[in-house]
Amino acid sequence: MTLRIWYQNIRKLDNKIARIEYLLQTMYDCEILLLSEHWMKECEIDKINIFNFNLVSSYCRPTREHGGVCIYVNKRMNVIDRSDIRKFSVEMHCEITAIECVDIDLIIMCVYRSCTEGDYDIFVSQLRLALDSLVHESCNILVMGDFNVDLLVPSARKRELLGLISEFNLSSRVRFPTRVQGGSSTCLDHAYTDLDAARTDASAAHSDLSDHKGPSGSARSLACRLNEYYISVVRDTALRPRLPAALALLRARRPPEPSSMFLVPYTVDEIQATIKRIKKKPTKDAYGFPCDLLCRLPDIILECLCRLFNESATDGIYPSALKLIRVVPVWKGKGSKTEMGRYRPIALVPAISKIFETGLCSRLMGFLNRNKALCSEQYAYCPGRSTVCCARRLQRELLARLERRPRRRVAAVFADLSRAFDLVDHSLIIAKLEHYGVRGQVLDVFKSFLANRTQVTEVDGESSEPLSVGDRSVPQGSNVGNTLFVILMNDLPGISERATFLMYADDICAIVDGKDDLELTTNLESVIDSLTGWFSANGMQLNLEKTQVLRFSLRGQSCGDAAAPALVVGGVPLPAAAAVRFVGFTVDSALQWGQHIDALCSKLGSAYYALSRLSATLSKEHMVTAYYGYFHSLLTYGIDLWGVSADCNKPFILQKRAVRRVAGAPADAPARPLFIGMRILTVPCLYILEVLKYVKRNPNEFPDFTSGDRRFASRRPNDLRSTECRLSKTGKSLHVMGPQIFNKLPENIKEIRRVTSFLISVKNHLLKNAYYSVQEFLDS
Repeated sequence: MTLRIWYQNIRKLDNKIARIEYLLQTMYDCEILLLSEHWMKECEIDKINIFNFNLVSSYCRPTREHGGVCIYVNKRMNVIDRSDIRKFSVEMHCEITAIECVDIDLIIMCVYRSCTEGDYDIFVSQLRLALDSLVHESCNILVMGDFNVDLLVPSARKRELLGLISEFNLSSRVRFPTRVQGGSSTCLDHAYTDLDAARTDASAAHSDLSDHKGPSGSARSLACRLNEYYISVVRDTALRPRLPAALALLRARRPPEPSSMFLVPYTVDEIQATIKRIKKKPTKDAYGFPCDLLCRLPDIILECLCRLFNESATDGIYPSALKLIRVVPVWKGKGSKTEMGRYRPIALVPAISKIFETGLCSRLMGFLNRNKALCSEQYAYCPGRSTVCCARRLQRELLARLERRPRRRVAAVFADLSRAFDLVDHSLIIAKLEHYGVRGQVLDVFKSFLANRTQVTEVDGESSEPLSVGDRSVPQGSNVGNTLFVILMNDLPGISERATFLMYADDICAIVDGKDDLELTTNLESVIDSLTGWFSANGMQLNLEKTQVLRFSLRGQSCGDAAAPALVVGGVPLPAAAAVRFVGFTVDSALQWGQHIDALCSKLGSAYYALSRLSATLSKEHMVTAYYGYFHSLLTYGIDLWGVSADCNKPFILQKRAVRRVAGAPADAPARPLFIGMRILTVPCLYILEVLKYVKRNPNEFPDFTSGDRRFASRRPNDLRSTECRLSKTGKSLHVMGPQIFNKLPENIKEIRRVTSFLISVKNHLLKNAYYSVQEFLDS
């Protein structure tokens, strides 16, 4: 069922009935009409009739003029008034009315806050109470209204409101101006819901009722158009690699590999081990075959697969049936749903192909690693490396430059590539494979893998006709495709000696420094020119309009202020950004992690909401399991980077709320006994544990006293040497905090050599004490 809802700030209802009825019949055919600022008294609004609609719920100001909210519903709809939600209304400050659509389990709230008379703190408090009253209900929620908080500009109120909304698993659906006056545009009218983003849409209702704009084909046809669009953006591009130039850049970094790669035959045992490692997902490929069915294949089928893979490798032919890709478009969450570019294509390779590809990748990566052919700057699709590893390296490189004397100016270029995987040229990647030693029949297998690939796009269960992909692109959801992309990018870090490069697939960061702003700007321009030249030679496109430059500054020191020379590359100005999103982290110019923590708290709020909904039905033991699934995984991600920053207490406050909810304890109950009783690590303890994990697993980066000054070796045989630093920011980094934290451990724990046993002992120690700060641990 398609439900159409029109929200409108009406600013006096009784003189606009005819206009509303006309718009309902001609432009905004809907089932539900939400109105704010109707300006009616309770005795008056009952007399207002809209053709074919019933007034189901309303709030009128009892003492003041203006304001008020109401909901009209088409007569064929089965709805009830939710007066229990209306009781949270406070005149002027938070005016709420609500209905429940019985047939579709949806609660709709209409909200209004006066911009001049309404107290924002009261509004937030009452809205929280209203949403909290719905936590244990099974219905979806939609909240619309005039919040008088502009979502188009950053502000403390916006952050607080979005944080509150995320606590209840709601997300915004309005990201466009809803009020335009003169030269200003604001987004004061909001819509929040927990409905699936892919099945909801919002647009501005252009009417002359007030100065507010209210937020308001077949599947196979859409699938065919999307499939053609995805193919055409690759097929129709004029961008092609300059093969001689690209190979010259490659040879300048590394000479051709003299040895050649050979494929070791597949075995049934290897196939069984590979199947165990493949994620058991119910997602189906183009043939309707899900990955979770692989583990049920009988031995006779595995033997057939083994024979097929070995014969394909011997003949140099990749089976055509394994080259059909199923593409599922996912709306990006912004922009119009009618624009093809607003859908992200998710490629699903055949389930059987994943087994073959995993074996090919392990053999190819093993060959390249034995020859030390892969650069250390790439962190994607490499065992033992992750986005967190890349972010750690970024922080360490930046702080090392800022520590130098005389003080250096430091900046980083975050390059944005347009359709990186789609623009991989097959002839270029084949030439690079041959350069690295992949030749003969082994090379023929990869040629066959890339050639004559087809794809279908599926929307709501309807599939398009298969289309040929052409001689460009590698499938991003494919193991071999990802590995080939890494090989294509492998020689990029050698293009400039003026920068240190970090890469995670197509996310590229170049760290640059200089003795002053002029030298820094010169170096930045040189590095970006080198990047542009490399991408041009390799048939890829650097999007200068989305490429960002971050000039770093600590302690308020200027590291690229208004007086710094302007950075212009290719005629495109590149202004310094305040913060950049990179490998899942928000990196700001002061390395304070404040914006990253704010984003984390928003996700933790949604996790807390999920726990709140579950608390009515799950036992305490199952709630602890849910906590680890929803909350814990978010907290631990990169905590060794931000765990001692200025805002690290914000996630801890949310964690204590979550632990009280898990335990079923009152909101003001002491949390420390709950942490100890349920054996849950506090945020500071999680930080300590993650730091010690890194220290123990990377002993070469943390020398002890026995490897240096032997005067201390007899007195402190198990301690690590502390790293001296000049900046307080460096003093909070992993490589400085690591030895300090390790040295404060009890001697019996420091003596443990086996990593697993060491970490178990550390965790038990932290669970027993439930430290509320890292300093408390250091002082203990």
